[in-house]
Amino acid sequence: MRIPIYVMHGIAVLALGFAAWFAFHSAALVLGGERLQGEVVRIATGDDDESGSSSVHRPVIRYLDANREPAEWTGRGDRHASRWGPGDKVELLRGGGAAPRIEMNAFSELWAVALTCLGLVWVFAGVGVLMKLADAAPGRRLVGAFFIYFGLPFLAGGIAAAGVAGAALGNGLRATGLVLNGEEVERSLGGADSSRVPRPAIVRLTAADGREVELTDTQANAIHLGREARVDVLYPPGRPYAGRIYSPLDHWLGALILLGIGVPMTAIGGVLLRRPRR
Repeated sequence: MRIPIYVMHGIAVLALGFAAWFAFHSAALVLGGERLQGEVVRIATGDDDESGSSSVHRPVIRYLDANREPAEWTGRGDRHASRWGPGDKVELLRGGGAAPRIEMNAFSELWAVALTCLGLVWVFAGVGVLMKLADAAPGRRLVGAFFIYFGLPFLAGGIAAAGVAGAALGNGLRATGLVLNGEEVERSLGGADSSRVPRPAIVRLTAADGREVELTDTQANAIHLGREARVDVLYPPGRPYAGRIYSPLDHWLGALILLGIGVPMTAIGGVLLRRPRR
């Protein structure tokens, strides 16, 4: 069992090094980078592989460079529909140097890779520790440690997701939208086979600043809503294109799932780790 344990810990240390590297660069950009105000001017669409089987939608953002001249920067893309749309205001961070790094000042853009690496650290380090405990701990306590170790992240994630959902509900703006489509689209399955699949809902709404915008909600099926159905849309202030059709169940579902896994696992683990009374 020694060699697998060392392998697990070695992978965890390597992932920790990558996490520290990416976190350092993101922190340097946040703390020392220049903050620029930009505006999405269009959405660029292109294939993400040679086969052209899927398209990526990338926001093209216009901002003023160091010489106060207009410049454009293309952000990372989404496969199904861009979270951004023309007219959205975004904040950019620009580092120094001859070829400065530019990123959106958004949590998902700056910290996603570092957090993924930390997740790998948690998995491989935890597996190594559990393998070591298997040689020394009784079966009951080992199972309890397993449940707590893998249940706590779900519990923490559920609490964080509930906080994010609550903040979005408290700080977001509401508008009544009109579903513009309700048809299915045909998608090829290869060869002569094809299937009819629901299309994401396209919703038109008037934002609080008076702009009339159309957004695509990839989480909602237009055919289930019906053409010209009126829906409640929740969106961040100043970013109506990032809105989503609001329903209480969908809004809190992620937090409920994570808490539904994390709470029982940590509770079971705590019970199993308790020493039985003599």
